Amino acid sequence: MKIGGEYRIRNIRPYHWRKLATELKLDPSATLRRVAELASQLADHVSEVKRQMMNEGSKHPIISRLAETLAERAVACRRDSSDG
Repeated sequence: MKIGGEYRIRNIRPYHWRKLATELKLDPSATLRRVAELASQLADHVSEVKRQMMNEGSKHPIISRLAETLAERAVACRRDSSDG
């Protein structure tokens, strides 16, 4: 799915969220605030889901790598949305 014309999640910046909001007739500022809020929540939930999976016996190394990558991306989204 494209966000403001961009497919790669690592390339999505505030400009893309504002463009998407405009295309959908939403308030761009409110959209950026919501992106930051969701990114903040994701960072909190990732560690909890990882902990639950490990407690349930899922020990595959990909779990830690995925959790780390998601948490890093959530931080970047939060930072980017506050810059925009």
